[in-house]
Amino acid sequence: MVPRSLRTPLGCALLAWLLAGCTIGVPRDPPEGAAERPTRVDASLSPGPGPGPGQPTDLTDLVTHLADDGSLVAGLTHVDPATRRVAARGLARLPKPENLKQVLIRASVEPDAGVLAELCFAFGRWEDHEAGTSLRKLALHPASLVRAAALSALGRLRDDRETDLLVRALADSNSAVRQAAALALADLDGRRFDHPRKASQDTLARRDEALALALSDDPDQGVRWRAAYTLASILPRPAHEAPLRQALTDSADDPVTLAFALRGLAALHG
Repeated sequence: MVPRSLRTPLGCALLAWLLAGCTIGVPRDPPEGAAERPTRVDASLSPGPGPGPGQPTDLTDLVTHLADDGSLVAGLTHVDPATRRVAARGLARLPKPENLKQVLIRASVEPDAGVLAELCFAFGRWEDHEAGTSLRKLALHPASLVRAAALSALGRLRDDRETDLLVRALADSNSAVRQAAALALADLDGRRFDHPRKASQDTLARRDEALALALSDDPDQGVRWRAAYTLASILPRPAHEAPLRQALTDSADDPVTLAFALRGLAALHG
């Protein structure tokens, strides 16, 4: 039995040790005439680009077999950002920690965009409205990776009072952020959900107009089909028909957008 006073330092040490074991290797020259054997590297744990937030890695599997004993939350304060990313990703795979406030406090001071994106994924997965204030701030973060992750998480909270914030994000300069905003709007007013709706009719009208504009004019195909998906998924309104019908013509060579436009029109008249 490990004494409680040692769990936090041991947990951080375990994370660091596992990280080192999975990402550090000393290159060796193969013997003359021998074929070089490729080395497996877990790129998601290195400072460079890797899998996005929430995507599985072997290391995360190792550190999340059991409920967190506090070491993962403590790992969020580790000096190495790669270790903090592992801790955040591990937390996202577990039930909401009892000390959620500590995680929220850490998110308010975390300097690394990758760690923040992982924390946003965790907040969305836990679907805890206590994280709403943090997510609204992170939705305005300078890093597009963080903005997109925060918007996606806000959608998971399914509070349609966030509609205006998401509508403004449809005009973001980064296409990944616009994509995240479009999909999050589907979560706020999806037909298959039965959560309370509080957004005003004026707010919904602004949303419909912004989605119609994204569907017709956004230069990114990923944004256009997400806008079509959202118009097809949210509670039907008469304002949805014109942009969906226009998409039938404008998206003749885009089968994904076309399929969602057809689906939306079927919902309007079904």
